[in-house]
Amino acid sequence: MEIEEMVTRCKLGEKEAFRELLKTVEKKALATAYFLSGNRGIAEDILQETYMKCFMEINKLQEPQAFKVWFF
Repeated sequence: MEIEEMVTRCKLGEKEAFRELLKTVEKKALATAYFLSGNRGIAEDILQETYMKCFMEINKLQEPQAFKVWFF
C-alpha cells in the first residue's frame, strides 16, 4: 500500500492504517532515537511519544507523500 493512501486512511480515523504507516518508519525511527539518546529504553520512550504526537497531528500533514520527511 502506498504511503499516500495510508495517510489518507489515517486522516479518516482508521487505526489499522496508522499501524501500517508506523511500520514504514519504525526501524529508522528507533535507530535515530537510539543514536540521539544512547539508551535503548529512552529511545523506546522517545518513539512512543513521537507516535502519539504523530497520531494527534496527522491531520495537519498537507502533502501525504511527504509523510516520512514530516515524521522525522
